[in-house]
Amino acid sequence: MSEITINGQVYKEKKIKSLVVNGKEQNSMIISAEQLKGQDKLHVNIETEPTVDNQEEQ
Repeated sequence: MSEITINGQVYKEKKIKSLVVNGKEQNSMIISAEQLKGQDKLHVNIETEPTVDNQEEQ
């Protein structure tokens, strides 16, 4: 998985397990225009897959 450094902090790429928008779990990772229509705020929860460290212990 890739990683990026922003202001000295390293961020690693994570796989998304589920996406919940305004309390409804999504079938895909795309938020449709219909969900945004008439909304001033959008509440999004992102659940990620657990991180697996592939490094062997020394």
